[in-house]
Amino acid sequence: MAMNNPYPENKQMQNPKIYKMQKQVNLNQESYQEKTKSTAQNGPKQANPYLQSQVMTASPQELVVMLYDGAIRFINQAVAAIEKKDMEKAHHFNMRAQNIFLELMNGLDQEYEISDELFKMYEFIHYHLIAANSEKSIEKLKETVNLTREMRDTWKQAMESVKSS
Repeated sequence: MAMNNPYPENKQMQNPKIYKMQKQVNLNQESYQEKTKSTAQNGPKQANPYLQSQVMTASPQELVVMLYDGAIRFINQAVAAIEKKDMEKAHHFNMRAQNIFLELMNGLDQEYEISDELFKMYEFIHYHLIAANSEKSIEKLKETVNLTREMRDTWKQAMESVKSS
């Protein structure tokens, strides 16, 4: 979608500088649209309605499990991308996992004593994800995915014990 020109056609010819700038803006916008079109086609798909419904109806505790599951999935995808020597995808998936841990850190309720310990764990995993991303280290990614699985499983057990009591 090209930007509408506020100047009538004859004004463009009277001021070639404005005409040239307008032409460049139009080219930049078209280039941007082409790039975003190809990214949208090749990039991650939009969340399906079922997943959106699941997120919207989940309890805060279930959302944490979903975040852990997402982080595990993204870390595993980063490992697979490194194995395929696709460093761009590896970076993309690693960043998604990092963002999940940042969100987990930001979402902690500091009124509880355990929040400080959870923050330290999330920070540790986040740090390792950064190091793994810069080094493209499969070993560090596998360590972080194992820690994340343990945290998810512990969180699920805690949820079940609260439900049963």
